[in-house]
Amino acid sequence: MFTLQSCKQDNYIISVTDFNKIERDLTEKFGLYSYYTDLSIVYNENIGHVINVVVTDKPESLQMKGWVKTDDDWKNVSEVSLELKKGRIEDYMFTLNEEVSMDMIENLVNTSIREIREKEKAETPVLGSVSITSPNDGDKSKMGYTIEIKSEIGKTFDFFYNLEGDLVEQWN
Repeated sequence: MFTLQSCKQDNYIISVTDFNKIERDLTEKFGLYSYYTDLSIVYNENIGHVINVVVTDKPESLQMKGWVKTDDDWKNVSEVSLELKKGRIEDYMFTLNEEVSMDMIENLVNTSIREIREKEKAETPVLGSVSITSPNDGDKSKMGYTIEIKSEIGKTFDFFYNLEGDLVEQWN
């Protein structure tokens, strides 16, 4: 799962610079060809981005590591052993810029914010979170981006887009 969340939504608006930095941080630490089962990014006004990942560069090993990055410091926080009952282990993981695109995330966040501005007449909707869920059954066609937008009065709107960026479902 990939999650980008703001702890103080009224003062934090995600920008392309933030997405580029997050992608660069992940690529610098884990390389271009890493596989993720979980990725969460939380924004805290006091400390900035906190990145949590479960990642491997050798999926066939069935071994992954959990990492947390705060204040430009990566810490290994867990060791994960996987068990595969069927299929290829790579089918249960995602990679950046193959299945998951930071550019797509940025575009979908902007689309979702515009939607709330127009339909709800909200003046300053902001990003609450973005998540990408790795497939539990190996079927990557079920993967997508869930984007949570919050209005200035605290109302929450959730959008689910497929990996191609098509809106599948919206709820609030």
